[in-house]
Amino acid sequence: MKIYPDITELSKDLLPRMLVGVGGSYKPSAYHEYNREFVAESCVYDLDLGLVTGHTKRRWTLLVNQYIDRNELEGFVKLTQEMGIRGSVGILFKRVVSKKRYHQLGNCLMGICFSDNTITLLSRTCMIGYMHYIDLALAHKIAIRIGDPKSIGFRWYIVDAQVSYLKTLQTIMLDNRYYRKLKHLATHPRQLSQASSLWQQIVRVYQRRFVALEEDYLNIGIREVAKHGPLRRMVKKWLILEDKLPGNYPRSMKVKDLVL
Repeated sequence: MKIYPDITELSKDLLPRMLVGVGGSYKPSAYHEYNREFVAESCVYDLDLGLVTGHTKRRWTLLVNQYIDRNELEGFVKLTQEMGIRGSVGILFKRVVSKKRYHQLGNCLMGICFSDNTITLLSRTCMIGYMHYIDLALAHKIAIRIGDPKSIGFRWYIVDAQVSYLKTLQTIMLDNRYYRKLKHLATHPRQLSQASSLWQQIVRVYQRRFVALEEDYLNIGIREVAKHGPLRRMVKKWLILEDKLPGNYPRSMKVKDLVL
C-alpha cells in the first residue's frame, strides 16, 4: 500500500490513480472500486480547492451543515484529548435526510475515529475527482481541533470509491494537462479507442452533454436545454472557461480559509 506524506499529496494522487480504470466495475454513470484504503503520515492539507475543483464556500458550508453536529464534535474532540494514546474514540456524523437516491442509500460520510494518534475517516462512498477534496478538508479541520495536523496520521476507508463520468469533468476541465487530453481524445477516435475504458466513458459524456449541444446552450439557453440542475451549473462553468459566456470562474477557496 502506498503511504503518502500528507493529505495534500493523497488528495492530488487519488484522481490519477482512479483514471487508470483497472480492477473496478463500470456502471451506467460511474466507475466503482470497492473497499479501498488510503493512508497518509500527516493531516497537513494545503490546496486551493476553488482553483482545483471549482467548488465554492457554499459547497463546504453545505457539507458541514449536513454532517456535523457541533455539540457531538466538541464532545469527540474533548474525549480525544482526555484519552491521549489510550484506546480509541469515535463519532457518527449526522444522518443526512434527503430525497436524493444516493442519500437514501445511506450517508456518504459515516463517521470518524481517533486512535494511536491517527484519524480514520469512514465513508460509504465518495466521488473521487469531485467530492474527495472537500471530504479530506473536513478530516483536516477536525485534526486541527484535536492537535497539530503535522503530528496526526490519517487513514481513509471507502466502501465504494467512484468516478462519475459527468461530475469528474468539472475537475478535469480545470487541469490544463487533463483538459488538453480530453479535447484531443474527443477529436481523435483512434486514440480514444486506445485510451482506458474510464477515459472513453468520460469523453463520451463530454461529447454528448457539452460539445454536441454547445450551440443550443448559447442560442436557446442553458436552462431550456439542460434539465438537470448540476449539469446546468457545469455547462455554465464550461462556457465561461471557453470564453463563450462572461463570468469569474474559478474562484479561489483555500483549505486554510475554510471554517469548521
